[in-house]
Amino acid sequence: MNGENNHVFHTSALDGVAPGRDPGAGWIAIAQLWMLAAFIGMSLVAIAAVSLFGGADAASVVTPGMAGALLAAFSWRSLMRVVDRAERGARQRTSVRANPAAAHVRMTGITPIL
Repeated sequence: MNGENNHVFHTSALDGVAPGRDPGAGWIAIAQLWMLAAFIGMSLVAIAAVSLFGGADAASVVTPGMAGALLAAFSWRSLMRVVDRAERGARQRTSVRANPAAAHVRMTGITPIL
């Protein structure tokens, strides 16, 4: 395409991305924290399983195993809710035009003949 796209600092008008900070980018840090909590929960389950097979009594293994299982399940559920909320917010913020012909004419000065 000709026109604005030949300049090194211009982005395509067809992309439709406004410059500036994304208002929904904070969900990434929250999602990483929930993933860390899920990893800790799975690690507790693995430690309990290794301890059980290593000869520890079942009563001392049940508490960290159950705590880890509950933490992992709750964390994965919360992570999915955060990601779903971020996706819904991203869908609401974006507007896609089905016909880019107007932008093409504005950028190139060429009217498509179709």
